[in-house]
Amino acid sequence: MLTDVKSFLHGTKPAFGNSPKPRLYCSSKWWKQKQPGDQAQDASGVPVPNLTVRDKFQGQLGVIEGKQQYAYWSDDYNSYTLGDDTAGEFYCDDPRNTALTDDSEYIRPIALIMCPSSFSLHTGTDHERTPALGTIRPQDGKLLNTLQPRSLTLFHEVIHVVRGVRATTRLSGDPPEWYGCPKIMEYARLDPNGARKNPDNYAFFTLSYWFWKKRRYNANGSPEELAADGEP
Repeated sequence: MLTDVKSFLHGTKPAFGNSPKPRLYCSSKWWKQKQPGDQAQDASGVPVPNLTVRDKFQGQLGVIEGKQQYAYWSDDYNSYTLGDDTAGEFYCDDPRNTALTDDSEYIRPIALIMCPSSFSLHTGTDHERTPALGTIRPQDGKLLNTLQPRSLTLFHEVIHVVRGVRATTRLSGDPPEWYGCPKIMEYARLDPNGARKNPDNYAFFTLSYWFWKKRRYNANGSPEELAADGEP
C-alpha cells in the first residue's frame, strides 16, 4: 500500500484504473445534488425531455444500509455520480464531511475533494489538528490524534486515489471506514483484514513512523525530546 503511494507521488505509478492525473478540488460546488424529480441530463449536459433523475437511475436511489442515495451532477465532467444524502445542497455543506475521493465509473480523471473544513485546525472532536507536521512535541502516552497535521487528511485521500475507493473501504457494514486513534487500533484488533485496507491505519502508522525516525538518542540510550519543528 505505502509503496504504491510513494510511487504515485514520485510520478512512477498512475492513479487507480490508470486514471489521468487526478483533479484536486478545494470545494464541492462543482458537484450538485439532484432531486429524484429533477429533469435528467445527457452526456453533453442537455436536459432530456420526459426523463427524470429517478427514471434514469431506476432502483439506484433508494435507501442503502440506512442511507438515502442521491444523484449528483457535475458540469466539469458532464456526468452523474451517486452518493449518500448530505446535510446541504453540496457535499462540503455537511459539517461532518472533510474530504472525498470519487473514482466512480464516469468520473475520469479521478476527483479528490478537500472541503474547507479540512484546512481548519478544529476537527469537531476532542482533538485539534496541528498547523504542520511536527509542530507539537510527542510525549509518552499522548494520542496520535493530538499530533495529526492538517495534511494527514490529504495523505488519507491519496491512498483512495492510488488503490481505489472500493479496495480501501468496507463494502458492507457501517462505518465503511474507521478514523483516528484509538478507533483504528480497535479496528485492527477486531478485524485485522479490514484494517489492512483502512486508509487511516496507514496514515497514522506513517505519522508515528515519521516521529520515530526523527527521534534521537543520547549517550545513555535515552530518547531526547523533539524540538517544536520535529528536530532535537
